[in-house]
Amino acid sequence: MKSKWFKFDEKDKARFDSERRAITLKEAWEKTFEKWELILGGFWTNDDMATCGLCNYFFENRCRECPVAEMAGDIDCLKTPYYTSGKDRNDEEYLWLLLVREATKTNVNPK
Repeated sequence: MKSKWFKFDEKDKARFDSERRAITLKEAWEKTFEKWELILGGFWTNDDMATCGLCNYFFENRCRECPVAEMAGDIDCLKTPYYTSGKDRNDEEYLWLLLVREATKTNVNPK
């Protein structure tokens, strides 16, 4: 597999490329969705904010203005489906992230 954000070992398991950080909001969303697509495809296990493109982009500002934190109604992402529905519910998190991204394009809160 080929990835802009992750490296793969000989067994096709994804590994985080810590040197590649999202520097624009567009890249942050790209990296976030690639991460979750790898998780859903069985190539990756989640290790939370270290591999999240949005965390890369917003963490230095303590998650202020992060669309995920704002949509979750908190200062971070701990109220997202990944944490509230159980960490094995990756599909729910992915779908929720799609809603957040779409809502931030139109400034509509889907809560």
